[in-house]
Amino acid sequence: MNANATVLFENTTKFDQVLGFVFYWVLTITGLSGILLVLLDYLGAFLLLPWQLKYPKRP
Repeated sequence: MNANATVLFENTTKFDQVLGFVFYWVLTITGLSGILLVLLDYLGAFLLLPWQLKYPKRP
């Protein structure tokens, strides 16, 4: 089951096409960013974040 691109193109307005284009790329970039963050976390890129450092207390 698939969509006929010609029929879809003929029955959508320019606004619908632009909205679909933006939605597709936002979804794609979000998914790829999530995969990249999981990979970086697995590789240990987030072990020491600045707010997790333990500084010794001054006397």
